[in-house]
Amino acid sequence: MISINHGKHGTLTGTGTFGRVCLCRDKAADEYLAMKILSMADVIRLKQVDHVMNEKNILAEINHPFIVNLRWWTHDDSCIYMLFDYVCGGELFSYLRNAGRFSNSIGNFYASEIVSALEYLHARNIVYRDLKPENLLLARDGHLKITDFGFAKKLTDRTWTLCGTPEYLAPEIIQSKGHNKAVDWWALGEYMQTLFYPNNAIIFCESRKSLYFPTELPFCKQISILCILRHKCHC
Repeated sequence: MISINHGKHGTLTGTGTFGRVCLCRDKAADEYLAMKILSMADVIRLKQVDHVMNEKNILAEINHPFIVNLRWWTHDDSCIYMLFDYVCGGELFSYLRNAGRFSNSIGNFYASEIVSALEYLHARNIVYRDLKPENLLLARDGHLKITDFGFAKKLTDRTWTLCGTPEYLAPEIIQSKGHNKAVDWWALGEYMQTLFYPNNAIIFCESRKSLYFPTELPFCKQISILCILRHKCHC
């Protein structure tokens, strides 16, 4: 049985603004787990209490094959502890950096898994708001796991919080016009555009009801365009 002491003395695997992630081993179950440890003082000082509570509450109620699994959470006087299944493959960002870009088939594969996860969240009125390669982990079997739900939020209409990563922010977030779940599709479009095909400009035509792609345009790029079009239809 894993306790908070396992996390305190575990192997450090990552650090963040107000916390760290440590690797723990459950000897009885013969498995490795990841414990996220957040400093209570830093969370309060940086006014992140709502974000942390949103993350905990949302992760506790969801279950999807392409989203990290929260086993349990607890706290003491100094820290908040969240225990997750360990995702051993590291960040997708590292693979992208080494590869420059992925092939069409690999890009299609990962895009479909992201879409599946976003559809699942949106069906439960959850907006993710921080889609980027650093928040996509690779499991042992090669599938994606979306992590870091600090900016995720349950929505009934719109919200006005300025949050996310600048490169992937939808215009309505930057302009403080209020935003909804559509911002996740914008982020996916930007993600596909800048990381899978960074040198190709998006073809965008608002005056036509139908959109036709040139035959030489990779399918991965078509997904990028459709994600941004979907964003425009929902915001």
